[in-house]
Amino acid sequence: MRDVIDAVAVRVQWHHAVGVLEQADGSVIALPPIEIIPAEGGLGFDYRAKYLAKATQEICPGRFAPEISSKIMDMAVRAHLALSCGGYSRTDFIVSDNGPVYLETNTLPGLTKASLYPKELKAQGIDFVDFLKGQIAIAERRARG
Repeated sequence: MRDVIDAVAVRVQWHHAVGVLEQADGSVIALPPIEIIPAEGGLGFDYRAKYLAKATQEICPGRFAPEISSKIMDMAVRAHLALSCGGYSRTDFIVSDNGPVYLETNTLPGLTKASLYPKELKAQGIDFVDFLKGQIAIAERRARG
């Protein structure tokens, strides 16, 4: 089993997370991708890697080729729109030798100090309080119809 895990780990170069944010005018933007480097000995970016392992790195913006960054940002926006997400979302990818692989879209990503989304907001230069005010304004606009 360890041989299989090692083979997969060699093929997967990066784990990425890309936030998408709806603007007041209804347009959406992709936030700077996060490069996630799980601590050694795990099975990727699992609970242990996120909350228990001190060696896991979450780097934002990620340090990867511009064409990869651009592609996953575009894919995240397309996923957000295709799934009719509202407000904000986060889409996760891995990048293998064959390019980006879509994993999932989180339609309500966490906003705690340990969460990825606030790191992306900060890298984009968006104050967390301003983000929250914007989300409230979007919700109020939707409620009015």
